[in-house]
Amino acid sequence: MKHEKLAKNFFKWYEKEYKKVWDEWHGINIPEDILQKLNLDDDEYYNKYVKPYLKLNKEQIKGALKFLAGCLQDKLTPQPSPFCLSLKIDISPKINALEWLLVHIADLKYFEFNDFLKSKYKKPYNQCLICGKPDYYEIETAADKIQKKYFTHKKKYCHKKGCTEDNSNPREHVEGCHYKEWARLKKTMNQKLTRILTKIKEYEKDKNLIDDEKTTKIKEAEKEYYKVFEDFYLEQYKKNCKIFYTIRKSEKDEVFDIREF
Repeated sequence: MKHEKLAKNFFKWYEKEYKKVWDEWHGINIPEDILQKLNLDDDEYYNKYVKPYLKLNKEQIKGALKFLAGCLQDKLTPQPSPFCLSLKIDISPKINALEWLLVHIADLKYFEFNDFLKSKYKKPYNQCLICGKPDYYEIETAADKIQKKYFTHKKKYCHKKGCTEDNSNPREHVEGCHYKEWARLKKTMNQKLTRILTKIKEYEKDKNLIDDEKTTKIKEAEKEYYKVFEDFYLEQYKKNCKIFYTIRKSEKDEVFDIREF
């Protein structure tokens, strides 16, 4: 069932959250209290403390950090004490979580994405839709042997021993199966949204309600309608922060495990 009305608020939230997380990850947002103490604006801070490093290659940056560590040793640590600075690039779990969130929203088929979301959306290639596991998952067979189950564009969930992969009935899948988990979540939310829309239509047709009362009830129901979806995507975003795998769009793309960074 389509729910186009839910799109606008989600687009607004997603773009704002994505830009905020991206800026935090790249260190674009300089804390205001630091700027005030140094009596500098953003551009002045960038030109004085950041830009000089950008002229260096990776090895030169490492050398600069090593030299800086020596200069800071007396100032920041008790003597004698080793002090070092390391160069490490992290993949933000929030960026990864937001990209997976688009995968989950797309799978709901509630509305079409706008241009911004289209530019961020990646359709996973042979990965579990819920945990991001690439290529295959493993189960223990009845003979206590480990068997690999490979993903395809149709088989895109991690299952468990005792599951019938091709069975569309979630009840036939055991607890912990990602197909069962996702199917149950979608069904619950679809029922909530449909129930609220039905209630709104009933209010609209109810001739026993005076105009003010009808307006109030419809507004309250619409507020509940948007809240159900908002609660879903905020909770899913939180869950997605525990997905360790990045999304790949094709066989040529590499999947990264962010725990290794």
